[in-house]
Amino acid sequence: MVAAAGLAHVVWRGDVRPAALVERAEAIARGLAVADLPAFWDQVARYHLEAGHPQRAAVMFLRARRAEDEHGLAVQESARRAAYLRFALAGALPTKAVAAYAAGLAERHPPARAHAELLELVAGYTGGGLPPWPALPRQLRALAKAAGLDPAEEERRAFALLLRAPATRHASAAFWNANRARLVRLAKRYAELRHALLYLFPDADMDEWWLALLDETGALADLARAEAAGWLTRMAAHLERGRRTGRTPPLLLDLVTRLKPGAEPVRPAGSSRAGVIDADLLDACLAAGLPVADPAPGHTIDLDRWLEHRQRDLAAIGADPRHARLLSTAVGAFAARHGVGALLDVAALRPLVRDWVAAEVGEIARGGLADAREAVQRLSSGLPPGAAGMAAMPEGVREAIERADVAVPLTRTLRAGILDELGWDDLDTVADELGPDAEITPSWPVLTVYNRRRAVAVGPSGRIAEHDLRLPATAESFTVVYSAGEFLVAWDDHRTARGHWTSGPSRTAPGPVTCVGGALRPRAGYGYAFLDASGARVTGRRALRPGDLRLADTPRLLCDGVTYWSQPEAWRPELRELDPATGELGRASLPGFLERAPLPPGRAWAVEACTLAPLPEGVRRTPLGTDGTLVGFRVSKGTDTEGRYVIEGVDGRRAEPRGRAGAVPWGLIELPHAGRHGVGVLAGDTLVWLADRTGEAAHWQVAAGTGDRWVPPAARLAARGTPIVPPPAFWHFLSPRDPAASARLRTIPEAAVRALLDAATTDLTTAPARAELPRTARLIEKLATHPRLRAGLTGFIRHAADLHLRLSALATGGG
Repeated sequence: MVAAAGLAHVVWRGDVRPAALVERAEAIARGLAVADLPAFWDQVARYHLEAGHPQRAAVMFLRARRAEDEHGLAVQESARRAAYLRFALAGALPTKAVAAYAAGLAERHPPARAHAELLELVAGYTGGGLPPWPALPRQLRALAKAAGLDPAEEERRAFALLLRAPATRHASAAFWNANRARLVRLAKRYAELRHALLYLFPDADMDEWWLALLDETGALADLARAEAAGWLTRMAAHLERGRRTGRTPPLLLDLVTRLKPGAEPVRPAGSSRAGVIDADLLDACLAAGLPVADPAPGHTIDLDRWLEHRQRDLAAIGADPRHARLLSTAVGAFAARHGVGALLDVAALRPLVRDWVAAEVGEIARGGLADAREAVQRLSSGLPPGAAGMAAMPEGVREAIERADVAVPLTRTLRAGILDELGWDDLDTVADELGPDAEITPSWPVLTVYNRRRAVAVGPSGRIAEHDLRLPATAESFTVVYSAGEFLVAWDDHRTARGHWTSGPSRTAPGPVTCVGGALRPRAGYGYAFLDASGARVTGRRALRPGDLRLADTPRLLCDGVTYWSQPEAWRPELRELDPATGELGRASLPGFLERAPLPPGRAWAVEACTLAPLPEGVRRTPLGTDGTLVGFRVSKGTDTEGRYVIEGVDGRRAEPRGRAGAVPWGLIELPHAGRHGVGVLAGDTLVWLADRTGEAAHWQVAAGTGDRWVPPAARLAARGTPIVPPPAFWHFLSPRDPAASARLRTIPEAAVRALLDAATTDLTTAPARAELPRTARLIEKLATHPRLRAGLTGFIRHAADLHLRLSALATGGG
């Protein structure tokens, strides 16, 4: 139709709101003759069908039918029938419209023809993916009876047609409720209907109702005499749709007890390789002796859901070695969320609670001090409080906790090395001068340290520039950025960001500052916001030059001294060449350091963890390694479930650690006297972890940078001797503070560590609130001479003593 043609391209574009399309169509319709309206709306509906919008097409189809009814227009029956069939087959026929059409067939045709046409329409309607409506079987039965056909046979034929149609599984609960009695009566007589009902698995939220229907028809009895594993697997998947939270239907659990073991195993998580296994269903299958498939790595058991209903005792799962592991993992997960108190009256779970405590105590013995801290935290939050709570625990739990020995992980960590063995003297001096409120901003290789009164730029060779600040009294949030030999000072006065440059010909009066992305304090991945060849800081993607009042976070950057690479989107593992003079991105490519190391199948670059920078002038050695020209690491990760990383430094150092949750490994550090084979793995950006070269034992975590963000207390204790821990990029400038003390720490005997721990425990017990630990201090003085290293050791030993006291309290019920 010509009038509708103008809408075709708008419909196909797909970027116009549906309401706006209707408005346009209505505007055209107002100019048409009444007799043309049905054809017009039908044509618009067909445009929507052709463009792949069946729901919109259904709306337009209804408009066409409304125009016929409202204006009493004569309609050719063949055209009406063709329209309904076309839209039915396309899945664009509204239930309301087809039900009304079916009801009117008897008025327009003899009964036999009306019955035949309705069957044809139903075949097209359900074949188009639309579910039957509640009154359909009744309408078919009435027409069959009026046509003199055998009502029972025609009803059987109609239900056979509907139950074979995939769309029927989407039928509403109203459809099933309206037709339950007839379904039961027919299915009892006809095996084909029982089989169709068994494998329908309707979407409606009526699982217990449906199983009762299957039981009443005899379909479940049929199943009990056949190979049922495939059906049970499908039912398990069906019950998990939408992450169901209700109970497992009792009728299903009863059915499992009647099923015969077959050759095919049941998969209680459905066919999925990852998902939640219904604990009650799994337990019933194992107890009945049915073969059950091995669990996949991604399968879990949800004890929260099981505890809501507790229909089975889970003894069969606990007795099956394959699935007992899942149950053990579920106990740990439940303990982390709620504690183990609710599990103690479950006989099958009590041994697993004991095993969970033993595993956490094992973590204390197996890992570093950071692992011990996390294990103690899990025990503290998981065990029921008080003496009564400990008395309710399984036998052996108290003894296991009493055997936990914090001296073991503390020894392991001191031998691995602590951050306070390294320092950057110039940064430490400036940080002491500016005090605990000092903030930092990276302009690699320069770090700006500032407070409200003063800013100092520090580089690997010492102080580079200083400036006294005069911030407005209204400025609460502020930042100082070093670039091109000058400072940009910016602040927020609650209304807008303002700022100025501090010296030289480009000094400016305060003006509005553009904060791209709202970043008044610009961030940079690992601290690599490079100074380019002219000395200007790469801010965002473009060099920040004096006079430019602009701040932005800098994306992940790499540089080989000539070319810059940027990772424009954090979610996309792609590097693009960058021109910092213009901010323009070039082609996608890799630095030679990465390109020269082709990856084997199954590995990919962890672009977010790769670093590369030219070695600054005057720097000869770095604890992170250098080849004499560059510093940095290439990091790749496995695409398998193990997720092992490979880290390689420019100097050839290499490790293959596993990752930690939320912390991607990015570098390898050689602490004093550790040797090349004693390198530790560094992971995380603002909260930096040190683990052993396998990533299995975590020793400490420190907070890099400054700011008002929350920092774990343990991270403060792990760098107690360092006033400001610089961003990771600046760890290249750290050097040993007390080499002789570091040498002693690499081989410190466990007995010496135990003496330190005992002294600190006594100090904390006699005066818990006292900042100093006199007994501990006297022993540390024999280990180290540098005051910052002494402070760092005190922090670690104090933390270990606190863990020891927490474990003692847990064992006595005082935790």
